[in-house]
Amino acid sequence: MWEFKSVRELTIGELTKSNLLDDVSKILLGIKYGIPQWFLSGCKRLVTRDKGPRETEARLLGEDITTKIWDLRERRIRTMGSEFSTGFNLEATINSLFKEYSHM
Repeated sequence: MWEFKSVRELTIGELTKSNLLDDVSKILLGIKYGIPQWFLSGCKRLVTRDKGPRETEARLLGEDITTKIWDLRERRIRTMGSEFSTGFNLEATINSLFKEYSHM
């Protein structure tokens, strides 16, 4: 059985290094296969890139995830614009907001 885990870890590592997966695929495959680092990476990218989820991406992600991504984008922008900002820990916020996915 341990051999299958090794193959899984090798495959995850190679796919991660290859950059073949787009942000939405990382989120969806992270959920489907229990790979929290892909889920987190996809979310972080959708929150920080210039444009939020596009219509086709939103359809694939579903209303719940898309809404949370947009909320995170707004929180990040508000925090960055505040002169009294104490910082915004994106990774911790994603993990908190998406508890059901971040600890797979």
